[in-house]
Amino acid sequence: MVLQKSKNTFTYIFGIFSFLILSAFLGTSCENIYEEPSDNVNEAVDFSLALHTPISLVEIIEHINSELLNKGLFKVQADSLSLQLGATVSVLDSIFVDDDSIIYEINFPGNLPSMLDRKVRKGTIQVAINFNYTEVGGLYNVKILDANPYQLNLPDGSIFTMKGNFEIERLLNDRYKVNLDKLKIEAETTTGLKLFECQGNLNYHNITGQQIPGLVGDVLEFEGAGNWKNEKSTYNWNVTLPLQLRYDYGCSDYANKGIVVLIKDFNRYNIDFDPFGTGACNRIVNITKGGSAFEITLP
Repeated sequence: MVLQKSKNTFTYIFGIFSFLILSAFLGTSCENIYEEPSDNVNEAVDFSLALHTPISLVEIIEHINSELLNKGLFKVQADSLSLQLGATVSVLDSIFVDDDSIIYEINFPGNLPSMLDRKVRKGTIQVAINFNYTEVGGLYNVKILDANPYQLNLPDGSIFTMKGNFEIERLLNDRYKVNLDKLKIEAETTTGLKLFECQGNLNYHNITGQQIPGLVGDVLEFEGAGNWKNEKSTYNWNVTLPLQLRYDYGCSDYANKGIVVLIKDFNRYNIDFDPFGTGACNRIVNITKGGSAFEITLP
């Protein structure tokens, strides 16, 4: 009887000990599961889309300016250009009128995709080009009308609305600088409404296709740096490997090469637009945060 009682006591103590060990293990596991949602790269994804919003307008303007330079003001109003851009282009003023500047207006109706990236745009934009726009120091003044701001509609239903004005300045060696300081971006996404400011400068130039009218078949390269604000934080951003966009049909959704670094204090995101090292046309980026890599498909 004494032996049986000792055996029961041992079993009881062993059971309590096992329960404590198991509880500690489960508690640790639950804690990890709870913390996991905060370990994401949502801010880096938001930045990638926010930075692409001004690029998506700059590429349209660059396409029109190239047509203006090579084909003349009046031919650019042909139906073919409207079909290419999903927009109508109207010349409001020209050097033939007052020998001063070229002013044209772009109207995106909001229901036609652009051939450059298959995305739908909406809004009214006026572009004033200085007479010497083909020379170093030439300026494009871009005004987004408040009554009909620029919208970029993404396939997942997200809408990025951009307001404000900006300048494009011609630099040496056919390079251009875009000042982002006066732009504000509002994003309607599946996770709610978000407000962004993406300040700094973007520089771009043609790698190929400079002498051919329009962007189709061209490759543009973007560099730049600045700061980016969301509703909670301010980050510094820097293009550490130039972003390349190849303008073949259906190939310019996003950059197909390049790396951007996003930094705030000890938080660092490394956004690689060519995670497979192939320069292929896809929407996949690799975002590294704290040594962990996340493969993300942009909308």
